[in-house]
Amino acid sequence: MQTDASVYLPPVTGTGSAPGDNTYFTGLILREFMDRGYLTARTQQQARLSMTAAINAHESRDGGRPVSGIEDDGLFHRRRPVYVLNLTLRDTNSGRSLINQDLFYSEPDEIDDLITLTFRELPPASEFTRQGPEQILPEQALPEQALTEHALPEHTPYNWRDESWFFGAALAWAPRFYINEDISVHSANIGFALFAEYHFLNMLAVGTGLELAQDWVVVTEWNDYHFRYFVLGIPFLARFVFYPSDNNIFAPYLGINFNIPLSQDVKLPLLSWRLGLQYGIRFGPGILMLDPWISMDIGRSTVGAREINPIPYQRFMIHLGIGYTVGLNAIRYRHRSDNTAGRP
Repeated sequence: MQTDASVYLPPVTGTGSAPGDNTYFTGLILREFMDRGYLTARTQQQARLSMTAAINAHESRDGGRPVSGIEDDGLFHRRRPVYVLNLTLRDTNSGRSLINQDLFYSEPDEIDDLITLTFRELPPASEFTRQGPEQILPEQALPEQALTEHALPEHTPYNWRDESWFFGAALAWAPRFYINEDISVHSANIGFALFAEYHFLNMLAVGTGLELAQDWVVVTEWNDYHFRYFVLGIPFLARFVFYPSDNNIFAPYLGINFNIPLSQDVKLPLLSWRLGLQYGIRFGPGILMLDPWISMDIGRSTVGAREINPIPYQRFMIHLGIGYTVGLNAIRYRHRSDNTAGRP
């Protein structure tokens, strides 16, 4: 027998942050109906209303990648998966959808109030029986302002620490030291770099790029015997990432550099080692980076390679760089934020 104030409520399905999510949400939804005087039916055929609820991992629209939020813990931050609880209430007679709402969460208790708000227009059972769902419960959606903190990432404030990909450019003062019997120094030197970084596992990042700087090896000054040439570098770096505050990043790193001299007068070792310390300050849509590092060739170089007696030397490098890096999604989030700034 079907009564107008009856609802069929099967257990919440799907997988959330923990096995207890399903029982937790089933209890909350049942309480909303009981507080309004509704009866529960054993089967859908016996009920006037049918409630279904399902949990799924929330995926981004552009890459199909699971979305995560940020949880701070001192210098570190953890990426927390985001889940979506879909609530659908239907009239079993007509099949009409009365409630159809997605709620986003990382921990179940984050959306207790939103579940209550979703059911705000569901009237007491007595009124529902007297008037019917068509008159008193139009198809509804939760007001946009109520979902500000739990909506899709496209509507949330941009969080630069949740980025995976960063791209940037830098300039550096790049003095060079050439060591043989004496030390030759090329101090008036500027380097330029383009780079990309991928952040993963909460506190690790890897990076690569292209770097261009000049070498100037002075063999003797009295007869102007010197060699000047450019070197293209391709670094492969591993960074350990810390976040002292919401606006800072601190990343010591190490790695290797592939050396490609753009001259036939010099022979360089293929690889150099590198140690550095990157410090960043949030500035505009991206991060202003200070990037000092030191490096030395793994092996000796020679200049005058096309001459009878090429000259060997050891090359040591210092870079004091300043650059700017932007997350892959920064401009997209900034654009959407501007478009929604005038909404009530």
